[in-house]
Order: sequence, then structure tokens, then C-alpha cells
Amino acid sequence: LILILVLLGPAVTYNKVRTLRPVVSVVRDASDSMNETDAYRDPRAAVGVSRLTGKPVSEVSSTKIARAELVNQLATWDEGRFYDEIQQRGRLRLIDFTDRVKEVPLSKPEEADVDAEGEPNEVTEPEVVIPPLVAKGAGTDLGRALTSSLSERLTSAVVLLTDGQHN
Repeated sequence: LILILVLLGPAVTYNKVRTLRPVVSVVRDASDSMNETDAYRDPRAAVGVSRLTGKPVSEVSSTKIARAELVNQLATWDEGRFYDEIQQRGRLRLIDFTDRVKEVPLSKPEEADVDAEGEPNEVTEPEVVIPPLVAKGAGTDLGRALTSSLSERLTSAVVLLTDGQHN
């Protein structure tokens, strides 16, 4: 009976499944040129900027808006839709660059463990707080920024927010 049991070769196997989320890098130009203001006289451009900023098209067409302000508007546009959709597709990695590259730490807001009636809150993934872009760098090193953004092994996409070229 033992011989038959050995010949059947019983085995115990354990499977461990680990899901690796891809990294999506958002790379923001933090050079001083992002403080430049632009007029959006083209009606199509004015409509797009109007949607992003929430300002009327007539106001967008008649005033100048800083480039860094538009990048910062992405965090609040359509209730944070831009960054929320990136987080649904993968792990968000935020990088600011000038002539140097700096990874921006993302923070999660503190939430109370109980609601107003004393009942425990549902455990949900809190939204990530996107720090505003502070544009005060001396130059723009696109090559270094792209190399750094691709350094993460699981990088699947890079979103580059810049106004110019390597300088």
C-alpha cells in the first residue's frame, strides 16, 4: 500500500499570485519659463483652456495665463480626473525637472476613522494629493528627465508636461 502511494507521487503545491501594477510617470517642467504667460486667441485653444481652468472663453481669450498655472489646474480639473485615471491604470510617479530631476513625494490626506454618528467609515483608497508645480529652475534638461522617468523597471507610460526644448 505504501509502495502504491509512493508511485502515485502525491504532492502539495502552493501558488502565490502577485499583481505588479505598471508605473505611469508624470514629468513636469519646473523651469522658470513655465511662469511665462500666454494669450489664447485661437478659439479652439481658448475652449480647451476654458475647460481646464473653468473660466469663460471670453476671459481666457482676453487675458494671459501662466503655463505653470495650467499644469497645476490638472490636479483639480474635473474633480481630479486626470490623475485619478492615471492611478486606475497604474502606480503614479510624479517627477519635476529643470536642469536637475526631483521625484515629488505624493501624500494621502488623513481621514477620520469614524463618521459624525460614530460609525466606522468604509475603508477606501484615499485620493493622492498632488503638490503644485513651483517653476523656478534655471534650465530644462529633457534628456535627463526622460532617462530618470524611464529608470523605474515597471514604467509603462510617461506623460511629459513641458513648454519647450532642452536648454
